[in-house]
Order: sequence, then C-alpha cells, then structure tokens
Amino acid sequence: MTIVIFIPVLLYAIILLFSLFLNDKNSIGAFIQKKALFLSLILVAANGLLYVFLSPYWSPVDEQAHFAFIETISAQKKIPLLTDYVSNDVVSLMEKTHGGNAKLTSQQVGLAGTQYEALQPPLYYLVSIPFYQLGGSGLVDRIYALRLWGLLQLLIIVFLSYKIFTNVKFLFPAKSAFFALSAICVIGMTPAMVTRAVTVGNNIFPIIFLALAVWWASRFLESKKSIGKGDAVILGLLTGLAVLSRFLMIVLIPLGLLLFLVKREKILTNSLIYVAIILFLLTPWLIFNESHYGSLTANNQARKIQAPALNTMSGLSHYGLAYVRDNFRQMLGQIWIPEEAFSRAFRAGQMLKGLARLMNVIWLGSLFFAGLSVIYLKSKRKIANKHYLTILSAAIFIIVNFLFLVAATLYGDWPILLGRYMHAVLIMIAFFFSLAVYQISQLKTRFVALPMALVLAYIPLLVNLAYLIQLRNV
Repeated sequence: MTIVIFIPVLLYAIILLFSLFLNDKNSIGAFIQKKALFLSLILVAANGLLYVFLSPYWSPVDEQAHFAFIETISAQKKIPLLTDYVSNDVVSLMEKTHGGNAKLTSQQVGLAGTQYEALQPPLYYLVSIPFYQLGGSGLVDRIYALRLWGLLQLLIIVFLSYKIFTNVKFLFPAKSAFFALSAICVIGMTPAMVTRAVTVGNNIFPIIFLALAVWWASRFLESKKSIGKGDAVILGLLTGLAVLSRFLMIVLIPLGLLLFLVKREKILTNSLIYVAIILFLLTPWLIFNESHYGSLTANNQARKIQAPALNTMSGLSHYGLAYVRDNFRQMLGQIWIPEEAFSRAFRAGQMLKGLARLMNVIWLGSLFFAGLSVIYLKSKRKIANKHYLTILSAAIFIIVNFLFLVAATLYGDWPILLGRYMHAVLIMIAFFFSLAVYQISQLKTRFVALPMALVLAYIPLLVNLAYLIQLRNV
C-alpha cells in the first residue's frame, strides 16, 4: 500500500517536469501539452480513490449528519427537521467506529443523534439520492457510493478549473499547460480539498456552480462581449443553485452584481433579472423554513442546538475578535490540511504543518505582489483594462469570502472561521499560486528560474504525500 500511495504523486510530478522543460517539438512534450487535462483528471482520480478508502468513516467533520440527511430523504421521502433524530443504524455504526457503545439509540448520544445539519439547503442531498441507492442495502456500501460521488464532483471542478486557467492566456502566454497543471495541483491534490470531496457532505458541490459562473463571467471580463439578459439569467441560475446547495454561497450575489457594475451595460436591468432568478430558486426553501421554523433560515435554531457541544469542544462561550485573532493561522492551515489532521487520532506532524504554512506564504505573497503589480501597471497603462478586472475580481472574491466568515463568526457568535469554508475561493487561490509560479519562471536567470518554479509547483504534491503517509497509519 505504501508504494501505491506514491504513484499518483510521482506521476503528476513527472508530468509537471516534462510540461515545463519539453517543448511542442518533442513528442513527449507535445503529448503532455495536448493531453494535460486528461492526464491530470486520471491522476486526481487515482489520488482521490486513496482518500476514499483510507479515510475512516465517519469523518469527525459531520459526515454522519450529512449521510443521515440523505438517508432520511430516501427512506422517509421528506426533508428532515432540526427536531428529528437520525436512524439508530447510523448511531450504531458511528459508536462502533469510534469505540463507543454500538447498542445506543439516537436519543442517547446527544447532538450526534440529531439532524443538526437540517439547516442546510436541500439541493446537494436531493441530487445525491441516486448515488446513495446505488450503494445497495448496506450502510457502509452506501457511504462509499456517496464518497465516490464526491470524487466525481472534484473531477468536475478540476475540469472546469483547467478550462478557466487555460483561457487566461494573457498571464500564461507560453507553456500554459504547466501553469494550469500547477494550479490544478492546488485544487485536486491538496489534502483538505480532497478530504472534503470524498467525505459525505455538501462542502464542494456548490463549487461546481461557482466554477461554471466564474467561467461564464470570465468570457465578459476577458473580452468586449456585452452582457445580455440571457447572460444575467444564466448567472442568476448558477448563483441560485450554489446558494441552494450551501447557504454560505450567498457571498456570490454581491460579486455577481459587481460584474454588471464594472461592465457598465444595462446595470439595473441585468441586476434585477439576476436577483429575481436567485429569489425564484430560493423561494420554496425559504417558505419551507418559514413554515417550520418561523424564519427564512434555520440558522438561529441550529445555533441553539449546536452551541453547547461547540462551546464544550472549543472551551469558549463567545466568539469575538480574540477568537478570530487566535484562530486565523489555524484557519489558513486548514485550507490545505483537513480538520481531521488535528484530531487526537491523527495529530498532524510538524513537516505537514510546515508545508501548509509554506503554501500560505506563497499564495498570500503572490496575492499581495500581484495586487501591487497590477496597480503599478494600471497607473502606467501597461495592462489592459479587461486583464486588470480579471485579477482584481479574483482578489476581491477571496477577500470578500474571508470577511464574510469573520462577520458571520462575530455577529452570529458561531465558530465558522474554518479553512473548509475558504474552499469556495480555492480556484482563485490556485490562480494566484500559479501566478507566483509563473512570475518566478520569468526571472532573467533561466537556469535558476525554471527549477525554482518547478519546486514551487511541487509543494502541493508534497503536502498531499505527507498527509497520505500519515493517513495510512491512522
């Protein structure tokens, strides 16, 4: 098994090496440039399968609660409520897995026996029903069927991300496959993203719609193409479906409105259409919440149910600025290393934590450097306005998402300053990581620049390998 762990990482490293140093005139180089997307999908899938079968069930990050949501819809043909309990079968397997009493019922295990994820919008769970049923009658088989569905979601995101990155040719004019592949490393080969993909939950499903929206929006930012009413409808549909998959994706709405503003075309008309489509999609769910909880969302009710357990785990009763300050570094680390790695059973090693810190230094540094460079080039009129808007939009998306998490933590008094909630902007983070790799590769001393760029591109693979080695020993 140890040798198998190395194979996807090693092959991806070789592809990165060849895509950087071999040109199109070389047969191997030409093949990799042409088949880069296919090769990356195969290796991301192989790597993801290792996570599917090595990651213990249930993940401590709410996997059993998300699974129970799907099980309830399938068995009872209804959306669960916060006041409902999960099935005794789920509790029995959960207790057995974690060394507890497998004979306990859902009403005897506290929060873990409740449908505490019933506050979530229902789209992911409804779409997951066919995959749940493909798992047959066994509970464990159904878990793995849903995990494979999560891996498929990751592959869709990788596909869309590759298309986005290869379209940004003004940043990566030469050897674009290498820079796109280095960005795909960040999305498809880092432990936190892969873990969230292959454990049951609605963590990455909305990113599919986000990626489609980003791809669609980039067509306008990177050209003089006008935004019509049909485009506003499509962006509204994609945004609405994202929010209907995970409520935190409401951060997309102001960014969609910003797109209409910067294009300066039929701003009011397009904005009204965009918002109307989103409200149309969300209305049934909002009515459901109003009828059952007396409010448009169940967040307040969920907070009351979850607060005792969360406060016990954190040792806090209030989540203010001190909490944000103390957890900021850990949140950044969790973008790359999943929360499971910080559990008692795992205990992430110093090497793994060090690599995660290095990843943060690179992408935060590239974000800062890119910002300064764009401002300078814009002042000197050395960068086209459309390119300026693309880079600025990516940076704004990252910042707005982070500020939203901080605001929700402070004003909602709820500890959601977690790295997994930054995965919504991982495509943008990967963009800036790849930009850092590109900037290094363009240094005048080429015999130093290209190896340095390659080393940077290898860091996500090293994080992945270090985590897999430790995961095997859990």
